[in-house]
Amino acid sequence: MALSNLEGCTIGGLDEGRGHNTRILAMNAKITFTDVSDGAGILSVDMDGTVTNTVTGDAMALTVGFGHGYTLEVPTFDGADFGNTFQLTFGVAQTTAPTPSSEQFEIKVAHVTATFIDGSTNLALPVGVHDISGNQIQFTIGDATNEATTNLDVADGDDIVLNVIAYAQPAN
Repeated sequence: MALSNLEGCTIGGLDEGRGHNTRILAMNAKITFTDVSDGAGILSVDMDGTVTNTVTGDAMALTVGFGHGYTLEVPTFDGADFGNTFQLTFGVAQTTAPTPSSEQFEIKVAHVTATFIDGSTNLALPVGVHDISGNQIQFTIGDATNEATTNLDVADGDDIVLNVIAYAQPAN
């Protein structure tokens, strides 16, 4: 069990007392869309790994592969379009949109990958991190395009798998 939300998302060996004060934060999770028309949502994972889903209706579910102590804001996919901004806030597990904070630590560099799973098709998605502020990363996922260069839409039953690794320094 993690001692704090911050330790819940660190990779072992570089907790709050070791690693020359550098923290490697990571998360792996799968978002399953159950009703795309229901809109955006806020998915949080507390320090014990319990997922709280505060979405409109029954739009999506989150399955955690690794990492605890974060809040993920998922944009609406109504109209089935990609290109919206996700927000991931480490060290905070709450049911409302968190405000970026540099109180505990500041993320300096982040890398995000995403895979779109449409039935039996797995497609790597283009992802761009466009803002890092304190403990929060904002990123956009681009269009899913198959081999025939046809844009695919998010539909009920589809998944997006996210892998995030971020390097942070503690607040002084």
